[in-house]
Amino acid sequence: MDNSAKPNAKQAATIRHVDQPECRETFADSINSVFFDGQTMRIEFGITRMDEMKQDQPLTGRRYPACRLVLPVSAAIELINKMQQTANALQQAGLLKPSGASAATAPVQTPVQDKPSTPAKSPVPDRASMLEKLSLLDKTSVLGKSPTSQK
Repeated sequence: MDNSAKPNAKQAATIRHVDQPECRETFADSINSVFFDGQTMRIEFGITRMDEMKQDQPLTGRRYPACRLVLPVSAAIELINKMQQTANALQQAGLLKPSGASAATAPVQTPVQDKPSTPAKSPVPDRASMLEKLSLLDKTSVLGKSPTSQK
């Protein structure tokens, strides 16, 4: 009997990206809100519509929801990491000024769950610390600013 192939052994799945050209694209010119409830991150994207301009009147407009994106924790972490990579590329291209190093700009990593936990400090943040970082995002969060710096 061949014991080399264990039916319970974990195997990494190979996932291929398959494009769907008919997939709708949604334009947004703002992020209305970002909310993390402990299980999912909800991002509401907005579109701004300007009201008719009237002489001697202040310029006014309205912001409408364009779409809402709901992500599980793993996809939220992946989004954060991809956005940090994009921000780094924009900084290197000179299109974005660095805002200074902080814990918020450090890459977020998915904790390894298959290995037993060790008492030594790991460079990979645990799930609780990632959830704590995500929970700092609220409806007043602005891209590139921490919630505590907005007043």
